[in-house]
Amino acid sequence: MKRLILVLCCIFLLLTMVSAADDATSVTCLSTKIVLAKDGSCTVTSDINVHFSGSDTSFRIPMGKDAKVLSFDRNYDIVTKKDIDYIVLKSNAGLSGDQTFHLSYKLPNQVSVVDGVQQLRLSVLPGGYSCPIEKGSSITVEFPKELTAPPELYSGSHTDNAFSDFDIKIDGKTYQATLLLSKMQEYDTLRLNADLPEDFFDLHYLSGTTRSFNTYLFLALMVLCVIYWFFRLRNGLIISKKRKILPLNLNAGELAYQITCDKPDLTAMVMQWANLGYLSLYRNKKGRIIINKRMEMGSERRELEQKVFYSLFRKDESCDGGSLRYRSLSKKVCQPFTSYWAHRLFDRHSGSVMILRVIGLLAAFVISFMTFDLLLGSFAFRWVLIPLLSIPVTYLSYLIQMGVVGLLRRRRGQAIVKALISIIVLFILGKRADCAALTVLNILLQCFIGFTTMFGGLRSRYGKDRLMQLLGFRRYLREASKSDLLRSLQNDGLYFYHTLPYAEVLGLGKKFSKLFGEIRMEPCAWLEDVGGVPVTAGEFYDLYAEIAAKLRQEDNTLLSRLLRTFKKQKAPAGRYVRKPQQTSAPARRPQQTQTARKAEPHIRPHRVQERTYSPEDDFDYV
Repeated sequence: MKRLILVLCCIFLLLTMVSAADDATSVTCLSTKIVLAKDGSCTVTSDINVHFSGSDTSFRIPMGKDAKVLSFDRNYDIVTKKDIDYIVLKSNAGLSGDQTFHLSYKLPNQVSVVDGVQQLRLSVLPGGYSCPIEKGSSITVEFPKELTAPPELYSGSHTDNAFSDFDIKIDGKTYQATLLLSKMQEYDTLRLNADLPEDFFDLHYLSGTTRSFNTYLFLALMVLCVIYWFFRLRNGLIISKKRKILPLNLNAGELAYQITCDKPDLTAMVMQWANLGYLSLYRNKKGRIIINKRMEMGSERRELEQKVFYSLFRKDESCDGGSLRYRSLSKKVCQPFTSYWAHRLFDRHSGSVMILRVIGLLAAFVISFMTFDLLLGSFAFRWVLIPLLSIPVTYLSYLIQMGVVGLLRRRRGQAIVKALISIIVLFILGKRADCAALTVLNILLQCFIGFTTMFGGLRSRYGKDRLMQLLGFRRYLREASKSDLLRSLQNDGLYFYHTLPYAEVLGLGKKFSKLFGEIRMEPCAWLEDVGGVPVTAGEFYDLYAEIAAKLRQEDNTLLSRLLRTFKKQKAPAGRYVRKPQQTSAPARRPQQTQTARKAEPHIRPHRVQERTYSPEDDFDYV
């Protein structure tokens, strides 16, 4: 009796194991179609029928190396294992029953050239499935041209080819293999090899052919940038301390060049001359800015400033800020002031900032070229289109440089926004082209060039000292408290008007004005508007900024026009102290210049101070 029970138990256990084996997960049918393109890439489309036992919580579908999924009808994750990309399906409750999946993906070039022969090494089933594949599964490969010799199909479970396992049929361009065995083993792989003539695939316009060369060239240019900066442009650490006063005999129009080598600004010069009493500004009803001369400029100012002042009023004692004369002088004033300061601020052994920036842009062009080489498909026109597309993308790297340089300049907000947009665009392109690491290196290189060229080239001893003084004044304006400025205003009632041109050039005009709050200022004697005179610092700065933008021709840009669309055209009642309207006389005419006197004209206290400066503060620094 015991023997009978033992036999029955063995039979029951055997039947259970057989039933479990029959219900195991397997690929019941696999139909794969591979279409080879002329450039050696291929598109793979698979219909996969899977019977799940219910015990599997995940299932992997192999695709290949560097596969790009075109379509899949389920939610999935992608994992990479041993250079093979897999689609992974997950279910905490377990996968069960019969399910069908439709997958389409693309593989890059699968062809290499060896001794004039094109070798196709196509992984038909890379990595294999974690379950067996049933009989009847088929693989179809379409070649771009008619085959002259049959390819060889290799199985990972055999040392020789897999012809005995498959029924092979070749019909012109089509190669088809159907599984004859009852099953393919789990994790079994298939590879299709073919040696083809040298003109079978068109590899002249293959994507990514310049990747290796461009990578090494970019790295070489990046190292060259660092070496050139280290030996020809390195200034060392520049430390600034707070400084309440500016260097003597400093013109606001030259301030930008002395710090960041930005071009001299005629408008800032005009504003400072107005503060000193040489001229006045008036905006009429039509919005035109009229600059009126109030007195001649004498020897208390430098000869170069006298020449510019004379050129401004050479033909008339008033000048229209929008006239051709003013615009032309704004461009001509850059060269003499730049030449005047260049050999004083910079060492004679200094390298060229332009050379470093050009090398950086060449490196950016190399990365842009490689990016579009990887993104664009294979066609004859690509070698013309890639350089054309690389040029505007290289300009984005230039905007990154200027965004970093502009951190200490006027209108730095626009430069920073352009730089951030450029960084985002470059990173997206690099990510899509699978060269994100090199793109990040390029962005860091452009930022490095911007930081190292922010103050120009290698500075002389006097140039470093001048820079530290100006940065110290900028730091004071940036960190000044309201109480500090109010004390300065008590000592000098016109402190706000005298300091504003410098603060505005340093990009701190708006912040500087806000610190004064709603305190009523003394009337400005040199700036008038047909709508009235502002009485607070914030309102005066708004008027000042509008007039300065008009003189610089910055109010005609697209961004300025968009901002004016949302800005109120008329100030609310009581904002300005209105001037009484003239009844009999027409609109105000420009003031006439006083006639020259033999005696020395009256000199204001601040101008006397400018004339009594020490030689150590002047330009001949020893």
